[in-house]
Formats: sequence, structure tokens, C-alpha cells
Amino acid sequence: MPTARGACLVRYAQIVTGEVARAAEELADIARGIASTVSVGVMYGCMAGLVPVALQLCRQRHPGLLAQVTEGAVDPLMQQLRAGRLDRVVGAKVERSVSTGVVFTPLHDEPLVVVCGVDHPLAGARAVAWPDLLAHRWVLPPRSARARDAIEMTWRRLGLTLPEMAVETVSTEMILALVTQSPLLALLSRQSARPLAAAGLLAVLEVAPAPVVMRIGTLRAAWTSRSSAASLLEACLVEVAGGLEGVGAYRRRCSHTSKLHALTDDRGATMAILTVRNITDEVHRALRARAARRGHSMEAEVRDILESAVRPQGRVKLGSLLADMGRRARLSDDEFAVFEQVRSKAPARTVSFE
Repeated sequence: MPTARGACLVRYAQIVTGEVARAAEELADIARGIASTVSVGVMYGCMAGLVPVALQLCRQRHPGLLAQVTEGAVDPLMQQLRAGRLDRVVGAKVERSVSTGVVFTPLHDEPLVVVCGVDHPLAGARAVAWPDLLAHRWVLPPRSARARDAIEMTWRRLGLTLPEMAVETVSTEMILALVTQSPLLALLSRQSARPLAAAGLLAVLEVAPAPVVMRIGTLRAAWTSRSSAASLLEACLVEVAGGLEGVGAYRRRCSHTSKLHALTDDRGATMAILTVRNITDEVHRALRARAARRGHSMEAEVRDILESAVRPQGRVKLGSLLADMGRRARLSDDEFAVFEQVRSKAPARTVSFE
């Protein structure tokens, strides 16, 4: 076992090694004509509804972007994040002991729902009581998962006996295979369960109260600098999370800080990303409806609104205004020459308001 100093050196050596490996990968990408690369890790059960749409939005805004996605459990993803192999991790907020040196930025609140196979005896029920559910065997997250503690705490608060477990897993693919092949109940995030239910692969049971609501967000190593690609990914995740149905109190309160990011597109031109807070649900719905009527994305519609507000079509430009003043004054060429002689030739100075 290394000493405290040895462990410190090992940790920083891993960071340096990870940064060198990332630099080599970026150089190889440049040689292949790839403008920039972003590496994102996704915790099991957090892929559907958020990450794919955000990545598609990133590609629309930055066509030269290459996204590398790794799906896995919490501990391996945290190790890769600290080692510099991942720019961001998307998932539920982790315990403090696991998240040391990691910054968590919340995106939205995601409720878990109860699912079963379409042939399960409870699949056709409109409303199911918790005691009826707990009489069946379950697929649950492992005891090391934060969601497991929250689920069991909810059941104890309701005065219910914990159900019999058949399998422990957080893999969506494994849960789908288990509930379709055996009469088991399981928990999935709502965003993961809905498309599977729409495809007729499983059934979502209506039960209240919901067992647990998970705070989903992005995690990054505290020591890392914010690259353009990583900042673009985070901005797209925030935008997509804001449009998800059932966004929690965090998004409705709009408690994030307004900020302006400077990014670069594939031509090297500077772009700006503005995050606005305190937008009401009514304004958000109106923007979405207006964008849909015009066949735009919400982002494109907001850009058009801002462009029209600050740079209207009929605005008077300074050069045109000065030229018009000269025409009205009917100045001669000799009189114009007087202005040219008295004008200062010194370089312009930056105005200070201090």
C-alpha cells in the first residue's frame, strides 16, 4: 500500500498520463480531418431521452465534432473522469466519497417507474397498490447503488415489507430481457421506459407515490479546463434537459446561473452561447409552439427573435445617418476639408468607466 504522499503522486501521475493520451488522440483526430473530440461517459439507465438528442444537437451546431460515448457503472466512470479520459459523465448524483474532486451540475429530476413484461398478470391494471407489487419478485439495483438505498427507504417509510429479489442489475438491456422472459417487476427511469413501452416490449405500471426521483446531471473533474467541445456538449445537455417532460423543480426554478460561453465553430469563427434564467413555463411553451409553426428548432427561433430585436431591418445605421446629415447641411467640398484638417489623427483610446 502506498503512503499518503505516494498515493498523491500516483493520482497526479494518472492525470498526466490521461492528458498525454488525450493529446495523442486529438492529434490523430486532426490528422484524420476531425475538428474536435469530446468524450462522455453515461451511467447505466441514463442514456435514453437525453444524451442521444444532445449529441445530435452538438453535431448540428458543430459538424466536425466527434463524440466518444462510454456507458458503464459509477466507479469505472469516475476513475476515467479523474484520469482525464472522459470530459464529462452524465448520470445521477453520486455519494460524496465517490465524487471527491468532481463537480456536479444538475440537469433535471428523473422519476423511476415500475415496469413488467406485457404478459405479466399486472400489465393490464390501470392502477396498482404498492402491497400488490411487493408480493412479486423484483429486479433491483445492487446494494452499492444510491438508488437502492432511496428505494428501500421509500418502502420503509410507507410501512411496507421489502420484496423478494431475483436479480440485482442496473443494465437496461438486462432488465428488459429479464422482465420479458419471466414474471418479474423492475424499476427503470421514465425516459428509458417510455420508448420500450411504446414499442410494446414492456408495460409501465401506474403506482403512486413514485419510489424515487433521481437528480440527473453532468460530472466533471474539478481540475479540468473547459474545452470548447465539452462546453458545447454541456450547453446542449442543458437545452435538451429543459425540454424533457417532467423536468423537476430545479429546472422550473431555473436556479442555474446565466452565463455567456465563447466557442469556435468548424471555420474557427467565434460563437456565443447564452444561458438565460427565470423563463416561465408559459413562455417556454409559447416559444416551442412558435418554433414548430415556422419549422424551426427552439434555438433557431430564439436567435431570430434576438436578431430582430437588436438589429431590426429598418434600423438607421451610423454611416447612413452621418451621410444624410451632410446632405441636408449642403456642405461644399472646401467645408468638408475643414473637418478633415481639424480631426485628430491620434489612435483611439479605450474608454474607462472606473
